[in-house]
Amino acid sequence: INAESQSVTSNKALGVQKTYRRGVSEPIRTRNTVQVPSKLSSTHLTASNKIKNVSKQRIKVTLITDSIMRGFNKDLFSNRYQVKIVNVSCWRTLLNRIKPLTESLSIDSPDIIYLHLGVNDIRNGRNPDYIQDDAAQVVEHILREAGLKCKVILSYTLACPEYNQRVTIFNSRLRELVASRKICAESADVWSRVHINKNHNFMKGGEPNAVMFSSDSVHLSRRGVRVIMGNLRTKLDESSKTLSNK
Repeated sequence: INAESQSVTSNKALGVQKTYRRGVSEPIRTRNTVQVPSKLSSTHLTASNKIKNVSKQRIKVTLITDSIMRGFNKDLFSNRYQVKIVNVSCWRTLLNRIKPLTESLSIDSPDIIYLHLGVNDIRNGRNPDYIQDDAAQVVEHILREAGLKCKVILSYTLACPEYNQRVTIFNSRLRELVASRKICAESADVWSRVHINKNHNFMKGGEPNAVMFSSDSVHLSRRGVRVIMGNLRTKLDESSKTLSNK
C-alpha cells in the first residue's frame, strides 16, 4: 500500500475535512473547519441593516402652536426630525377640540409633542389659574386617553411687553403644575414624560427683550423667530437622546 497521503474535502456543507490514505477506507485524521452557513450569514446581515435603519429613523414631532410660531421653518431643522404643525389659537380652543386631536395623534404616533400656547388666553382676559387647568386637562387627554408613550414639552408663553405680569404668573403656574404632578403617585407615571422649555432668552434684565418682538409687541421679529426656533431645536435634541421605545 502506498503510504502517500492525499487530502480530500467532503461534506462541505458541514465544514468537515477528512484526510485518507490511498487504498484505505478509514480516515486517519478529522479536522473541523470554521464555516458559516450562507443562511446564517444572511440573517446576521439583515439584523445589522435593521440596527442601522433604526438609528437613522426620523423622530416624529407634532408642534401645536398659535401664531407666535407662525414663522416656523422646517429648513432650520435637520432631517432627523419629521415635523407636523397643528395650528390652534389658545389652550381653551385646544381643549374644546381635544377628541379629534387625540384621534389624530393616535394615528400619527409622534415621539415628541411640543405645545406653545397661552398668549391668546391671556389677551382674552382669562385667569392664569384657569389656563393652567386647561393645560393640565390637555396633557391628561393626550397621554392617558390617546395612550401615547411620547414625550410632551410645554413651552413657556413669551413674556411680551404688554402682558408681562400675567404671562409670568401663568408660566409660574405651569411650572408648579408639572412639578406637583411628577411627585404625585397617581400621576407620576404619565407626568414623568412632561417637560418644560422656559424660553429664558426672551428676557433681559427681568423684562421682555423688545428686540425679539414686532411692532405689535406680541408677535415676533425676525430675530425673535430665529431665537424661538433655536430654543425648540435645542429642546428636541435634548429630549430625543432619552427617547424610550414606544
